[in-house]
Amino acid sequence: RLHLSRASLDAGQPELAFDQLAPLIKEACNGAANLDALLLAAEAQRARGAEEHLEKALAIYDSLLTRPDLDYALSNRIHFLKGLALEQLGRPDDAFATYYSVIDRDVNPATGGQAATEWKWFYDCGFKCLRLLEEDKRMRAAYEVAKKLAATEGPRAKEASQRARQIQLKHMFWEDE
Repeated sequence: RLHLSRASLDAGQPELAFDQLAPLIKEACNGAANLDALLLAAEAQRARGAEEHLEKALAIYDSLLTRPDLDYALSNRIHFLKGLALEQLGRPDDAFATYYSVIDRDVNPATGGQAATEWKWFYDCGFKCLRLLEEDKRMRAAYEVAKKLAATEGPRAKEASQRARQIQLKHMFWEDE
């Protein structure tokens, strides 16, 4: 059912994809740990695009994020997908808060945080934060987010550092301000 649903979704038939997932979703809601079915159902709801379907996708993401056994990488991915749905709903402030919650976690084991174990969704959320701040003309905040991303040891830290430097020079932000 998952593969059939994925194929339907890829073919531009989100209604059919969601209908094919119904039995699996019912199982997942009854305690079965079928995360894939729920994630695919949320994606199908988002693909439908109407406000009511986007709200249903958000409800699925919120229910998944409350799971205590959710690992770091999957949590980051779900926050990213939730942020996309919020942007589709025209709620950029809520989307920003969702994205920022990923990069605001303490990822330094020396200070008691959980070490970052994945970077794709972490940086995707971080750069979405940057974009939203820049669109809102909040350049000081964008600069601070870029510095925060640059301070990581991940594969896009250099890109974030360059972005911070560009913002700093363009808007004349200096460290002693």
